[in-house]
This record gives sequence, C-alpha cells and structure tokens, in this order.
Amino acid sequence: MFNLVPSNSGWTIEITPKAVNGNGPSEYIWVVTPPYRSSNPRYLDTTYGVSAEEAVHETPRSFNFVLNEAQYEKAFRLVDIAISSRPLSDHRSQEELEKESKDVVAALMRFPVSVGQLSILDSKITSANDSKDSGSLDWIKFETILRVPCDFAAAEPSPEFSVDGSSCANSSGRKQNK
Repeated sequence: MFNLVPSNSGWTIEITPKAVNGNGPSEYIWVVTPPYRSSNPRYLDTTYGVSAEEAVHETPRSFNFVLNEAQYEKAFRLVDIAISSRPLSDHRSQEELEKESKDVVAALMRFPVSVGQLSILDSKITSANDSKDSGSLDWIKFETILRVPCDFAAAEPSPEFSVDGSSCANSSGRKQNK
C-alpha cells in the first residue's frame, strides 16, 4: 500500500504490505532508498533544515522499494550491518570490518528493487516567519508512479489507481499486451 504518513513537519512517503504481521507493518522504501541517516526523498517535510518552499520544489521525488517481506528482511539485514555500530565484543581486524562493509554496500547496490516517483502537481505552503522557522506544508496535490515487475499482482484498479501494462516485456524480452 502506498501511503503519505502525516507528521508535524509534513509527510513521509511509505509503502507497506496490505496485511500487517504481529510486529507492525514493515516499511518497504526506507531499506533500499539511501541515505539512511540524513535527508532522503521519502521525507516530504521540513526536517533536516529544508524549508517548506524547498520541500515542494523538490519534485519529482524518486525512491526505491521492495515488494515483499522476504525482500524487506534481506535488505534490512544488509542495511543493519552497513549502518550499525559494532559491539565492543566484536574483535575482528580492521581489514575484516572494511571487507564486510564493502561487501554489504556492494550487495545493497545489486539488490533488486522496484522504483517509484512522486511528482508534486500543486501545493500550498505557509512561508517562514524568520530564519529559525522553516514554514509549513499545508497541502499538496500529487501523482505517483510505481514501476513493478509485469508479473506483480496489483490491487484492483479504481478511479484513483490504474495499472498500465503496455510496456511490459515477457521473459524473451518481447513486449506483451495487457
């Protein structure tokens, strides 16, 4: 499910599974859309020193996402290794740690992802009052495109959601009509 999750400073772009497991929903964008510890295209808000005006002018916003829990779990493990501190009990050499880090980054770069893009079509902001104020995002009108494999089982089309399979390719690379 595609969601814009509201916060005090704007919205966060999220994709979650429709069915939620017992631990709460996994968020399928953050694990494959770096950077992981700073401003990121998922944040349509005034965090990280971004003004409301800058936030709405950053369009389109491109992001990656995984399609299922198995992909999420694998990507989560890689990101956890890449960005987490090592415990004091980890006595590996600097060379071993550097090799692990390079291997994990390489695995993340090769990780199969789907891609999305959110384009802001219109918006209303309240401008900043002074240099300490970032202003606020009052509302946005947007369009989102999610590119997934042709065999992905999408939800039923609706007036707000449609599926265009016109550029799908079958396993031989030939275009299919859908």
